[in-house]
Amino acid sequence: MMFKITMVFQQHQAKVRVALSGVDYCNTVLVGSPMSTTDRLQRVLNAATCVVSGTGKFDHGLTQLRHSELHWLVVPERIKYKLGVTIYRCL
Repeated sequence: MMFKITMVFQQHQAKVRVALSGVDYCNTVLVGSPMSTTDRLQRVLNAATCVVSGTGKFDHGLTQLRHSELHWLVVPERIKYKLGVTIYRCL
């Protein structure tokens, strides 16, 4: 029984990692992109938050959960952070 629970948890964890890697992949080229583009990535991030936390899409406090417990930034902030890290590494 414990093995099955562990396998299910690992599958969810793998799905979230794939989703987050898709959000972070080459996101520095998205600097200055329209909000319609970043909104699509934000929906992926919101879905990953629901999977990790086990909450529903319309549960109260999902944004606060993402910031305070998971320490995830919203997509425009992730893009700026990734750009800053890339510039820092180049210097």
